[in-house]
Amino acid sequence: LLWVDRQGRASEAWEIEKGAYTHPRLSPDGERLAVDHLVEGCRDIWVLDLGRGSRTRLTSVGQNRLPGWVPDGTRVSFFSSLAGTRGIYTRTADGSDEAEMILLGNRDLFPLSWSPDGSTLLFLEIKTPGDNDILVLSDGGVPVRFLSSPSNEQAPVFSPDGHYIAYVSDDSGQREVYVRPYPAGDQKWSISTNGGTEPIWSRDGQELFYRQNSTMMVADVRLGSSFKADRPRRLFEAPYVTDNA
Repeated sequence: LLWVDRQGRASEAWEIEKGAYTHPRLSPDGERLAVDHLVEGCRDIWVLDLGRGSRTRLTSVGQNRLPGWVPDGTRVSFFSSLAGTRGIYTRTADGSDEAEMILLGNRDLFPLSWSPDGSTLLFLEIKTPGDNDILVLSDGGVPVRFLSSPSNEQAPVFSPDGHYIAYVSDDSGQREVYVRPYPAGDQKWSISTNGGTEPIWSRDGQELFYRQNSTMMVADVRLGSSFKADRPRRLFEAPYVTDNA
């Protein structure tokens, strides 16, 4: 696990053993890291305290992945599968309560982004390999499809103001990054110009980062009643692990 700055300079996040860590996600206050960790065939969710170097294990049965922070920083969401049962769960970040299932499904359901007010969760439904839909779950209600198409959608993430969703789709023949308004979803803006994956917004909502193979790209964006994006530019190139979600 590494810190990498805008110039591509890397340093270790803190002293921690190397391992099969994937999908690292910083807490809203920037002081903790939720990550899934594969050890001897078992994948579990851990919360790492960046200041103290301590670790809290949130899962110990089944296969667990894709942690994400509820915006107030008190709980972590994740996908879990056990003996044919698949679902999305949340648990307090300090592990002080039992995990709570918020959605049960008969397919893989990958929770990926919470709305800024914590009321709505964006997740992927994996219908078949190469065919994913983007759904939303609001306040324990019934899931609603935000984007369903013959193409493969991936990596949806709410903008900091909650009014837009960045995501990846291969409907052009290759994976590219797009933005749609939420909740309408009736417009589409192209962000990447030559392939793109793994979009993530800057916390002030003025930039949208994404990966183009081993290159980190960024585009200046403007949120508000209308959305605008400038031509993306290169930040750095390095062979870091790709996040397949």
